[in-house]
Amino acid sequence: MAALEAVRQSNILAEDWQGEQLPTGAPSNVNITTVREEGLNTDVCVKENGRLDINFRSQKPWLTTLMKHVEQSSPQATESRLEPDNFNEDNLQFPLNLNIVIQVVGSRGDVQPFVALGQELQKHGHRVRLATHLSFRQDVQNMGLEFFNIGGNPEELMAFMVQNPGLLPGIRTIRSGGIQKRRREMKAIFSGCWRSCYEAGDGQAMHHISEHADGGAVDHCARPFVADVIIANPPGFVHLSCAEKLGVPLNMMFTMPWSPTQAFPHPLANIRSQNTKPSVANFASYGVVEVMMWEGLGDLINHFRKKELGLDPLDAIRAPSMVHRLQIPYTYLWSPSLLPKPEDWPSHIDVCGFQFLSTESKYKPTKELDDF
Repeated sequence: MAALEAVRQSNILAEDWQGEQLPTGAPSNVNITTVREEGLNTDVCVKENGRLDINFRSQKPWLTTLMKHVEQSSPQATESRLEPDNFNEDNLQFPLNLNIVIQVVGSRGDVQPFVALGQELQKHGHRVRLATHLSFRQDVQNMGLEFFNIGGNPEELMAFMVQNPGLLPGIRTIRSGGIQKRRREMKAIFSGCWRSCYEAGDGQAMHHISEHADGGAVDHCARPFVADVIIANPPGFVHLSCAEKLGVPLNMMFTMPWSPTQAFPHPLANIRSQNTKPSVANFASYGVVEVMMWEGLGDLINHFRKKELGLDPLDAIRAPSMVHRLQIPYTYLWSPSLLPKPEDWPSHIDVCGFQFLSTESKYKPTKELDDF
């Protein structure tokens, strides 16, 4: 088993994070992490904008062909998609009406595709609860979906992401103390995501009265709710823990690639490699990003698992790649014509296209424009 040594060139310790007391000053190399493994050294630098600059240095020739066996045997070439006989997408009938909670952390642009998804699920008889930030309560309810407040302020979240586009805090953010507030906010969001799985109401004790299809008013604060299925985007971080506690299926969805592939690097990583095949560096970048995210939030996630769920803590070796290792279904919300599904993504990962809200526009293009 390869020995793994992480050398933190920093004066920021785990004890500082747990106590929410971060130093106001830091040396210039505070954001550099070096990971040394047999035959491979990796330097990870968190840039001022929060993105990761990753430098892979291979010291053994065999590492350059590490992914050769994957390239020779593509999972898509050996797997077939099974569909029932007489399949008719326009006439789908589901034997069960499920309680589905959709947990979304992010901006309005992150929430809107899931509103469209929720409306489609409702058409097939399912009860859909969209759990997101309070700012989107009215928008969600206006589209006919149940809302649940998970906490967090999307405006402050977006301001944080503008300063740190890579989701990981830059040094300026650490020095200013912004990361402390961000961690407290994530702790509240973790709790809100869990409550959205079982708690009646909208998370704010605000009554939402709507007309039921069979006639009469329905107060969603009075209706019990226990999730049969969880749909979530990655920035919520505790979706897998919630599904584990409830023993229900989990389906991940996102608008940018989050699953390891040789085709391209993680969207939050800038890759530089020495004596390492680009495909190997691309694939490894996903693990590096997840390890760095776990380093920042792992203690909060384990505290949440222990105190609120009564689950065992996760260790830093297995936790970052657990979603991929367990082959949790992943659905990506972009067009395969824009970015085709990579050949090394197995069958539990799918690219299904963009999700748009229906519009009531009466605009009709001219014949010339339509022909074009």
